[in-house]
Amino acid sequence: MNATESKPTIASGIAAIGKRWPELVSQSVEEPLFVLAAGWRSGSTLLQRMLMPRAFIWGEPYGHAGLVDSLADPLRAFTASWPEDECFHQGQSSDALRKRFIANLYPHPQDLLEGHLGLFDRLFVQPARTTGAERWGLKEVRLTADHASYLNWLFPKAKFLFLHRDPWDAYRSYAAWAATGSQWFVKWPDLPLTLATFARHWRRLAANFRDEHRRVGGLLVSYGELASGNLDRIEDYLGFSLDRDALKTKPADGGPPPVQAINERELAEFSGEVESVATTLGYTAPSPAGSVVVKQAERIPAEKCAILVPTLGPVEPQCDEALKKLESRGYRVWRVGGYSQIDLGRSQMASDAIRQGFEETLWVDSDVLFEPDDVERLRSHDLPIVSAIYPKKSRRALASHVLPGTKEIVFGKGGGLVEILYAATGFLLVKRQVYRDIQHQLGLPYCNQRFASPIVPYFHPILKPDGMGVWYLSEDYSFSERARQCGYRVWADTSIRLGHIGKYVFYWEDAGGGLQHYDTYHFHLKGADQP
Repeated sequence: MNATESKPTIASGIAAIGKRWPELVSQSVEEPLFVLAAGWRSGSTLLQRMLMPRAFIWGEPYGHAGLVDSLADPLRAFTASWPEDECFHQGQSSDALRKRFIANLYPHPQDLLEGHLGLFDRLFVQPARTTGAERWGLKEVRLTADHASYLNWLFPKAKFLFLHRDPWDAYRSYAAWAATGSQWFVKWPDLPLTLATFARHWRRLAANFRDEHRRVGGLLVSYGELASGNLDRIEDYLGFSLDRDALKTKPADGGPPPVQAINERELAEFSGEVESVATTLGYTAPSPAGSVVVKQAERIPAEKCAILVPTLGPVEPQCDEALKKLESRGYRVWRVGGYSQIDLGRSQMASDAIRQGFEETLWVDSDVLFEPDDVERLRSHDLPIVSAIYPKKSRRALASHVLPGTKEIVFGKGGGLVEILYAATGFLLVKRQVYRDIQHQLGLPYCNQRFASPIVPYFHPILKPDGMGVWYLSEDYSFSERARQCGYRVWADTSIRLGHIGKYVFYWEDAGGGLQHYDTYHFHLKGADQP
């Protein structure tokens, strides 16, 4: 027996109880209906509504708190030898017990069973009865067939519907909710729902339902059967008709329509997680040439690129003049003040821009001097993340951080695209997909959901070990670090001349020490990445 086969399960614990106490059988006459779905957006709520005229079905009761699964999981500890028989109370009085070693003193398993039944009766059965429904039940999106063993132990007359859906369609439906700022959890608070956790959760449950649904006498159901109205098989199993009018009803609070496309990068990652199980259930991964994949299309229009300008004070006049010219070209410019905590400000502005549907963001610091055509040049590269480089005002150094080992950067007419380690956000273009991948792949939560505009902490500072201690990354470097963790390269166009407005306008040459300006400027670095 291998390690996987020997791992204790809820079913194995219940089997051990049955062997040791064969008389311990639930006497419940309840006939609940349990709808267990392979994750979110699989049609469980539709099936719940179709059942409602005949049975009051609770919807994921206290879902991410893990109520039902937490009640079930302790049963996996029961074996042929644990708990030891001497641990159980045999009816002795408390006076008799005070003279014995009673470090382990357990209620009898019969009391355990009755206690669980009593909890379900008070929590689920009695409130359901007040609605006048003939039967009751619940639907869940986190429970496995192993948890169904627990429910079947309590209610031998229960019926189980194990529901699955095309995982790519389910994810497109979830992605629309995520875009509104909703944050769901596989397990709260440590496992938020992301592309990766959504895919793995679907794979685990779908495979489990496929292989184990018969153990509790359940029926494996596809979302396609519900959507097409092909309900005969389900109705034969249940012994009554479903409410077909529910198929025609789309509740106003049912959420946004599914996103029309899965980005090609996300598609590859998602398919890699689910495809091996999906194909056994008759689902086929969409082709990269298919209609559900986003291809890099034609140039994103100006109105879909948000120019984000966080400020602590007035925008420098030369910068504002260029921003006004961008507005005349159709760009949306957000001049947002009041953020003394810049990482919070940038995270809020980025979250708002993504929520409003912008395809690109261009970060511009209010003291950076640029030409409107510099924006067009940066966008023309069609790169996920690309910047232009400018000097710091406080000392002779570049605001961006070059790759280790870089000896020289050529600026001006002789310049072009170069890869750098971290980009400053004074003039940084970022496509929407970068934000989405950072959020999903790194599991960034939605913060401040109690307020009107939840925030994804894209720019929260990172503490990074660097071999000589710990590097406290600024908010812009932290963003670049997260992008790199998600597989993106950070680029800079060194042909774009930017000024940094201080006591006077600083240019590249000021980082290197010269005051004379050049058409082409060779910036030499002394060490691995320092001037």
